[in-house]
Amino acid sequence: MREFEFRALKDDINDCNFVYGFLCYYKKDDKIYPAISINNGNSFIPCIKNTEGQFTGLMDFNKKNIYEGDIIKCTEEKQNGLFNSCYEVRFYNGCYRFGKRQHDWNRKKRNLYPQIIYQCKFIVVGNVHQNKELLNK
Repeated sequence: MREFEFRALKDDINDCNFVYGFLCYYKKDDKIYPAISINNGNSFIPCIKNTEGQFTGLMDFNKKNIYEGDIIKCTEEKQNGLFNSCYEVRFYNGCYRFGKRQHDWNRKKRNLYPQIIYQCKFIVVGNVHQNKELLNK
């Protein structure tokens, strides 16, 4: 059974790191904000809007969890056209996919399957919230 876990950037100027747990929302000043619930729902941590991402259920070649919004890179030269380039992981059209441009999301061969992750030796090199510049490489 797949583990349902989320992460988001903590809304704290002194400590803006990812927090992990269950995703929830709270209302403040007639606006809705994301939060990560921890300690079996007994407390929650306010997070920055649009930084939430779900665990895909997959790990990269180094056994690191892959989340929505991660930037992955293929490190094996024999894979046609994928070598040494960075791709964003996104949930699109019912499945997790990786790509750089809008037309990449429609290509079925860019779905995240376990065999692609391990055969191509993909590794997580960053995320779109803190390392957006990696997508230009």
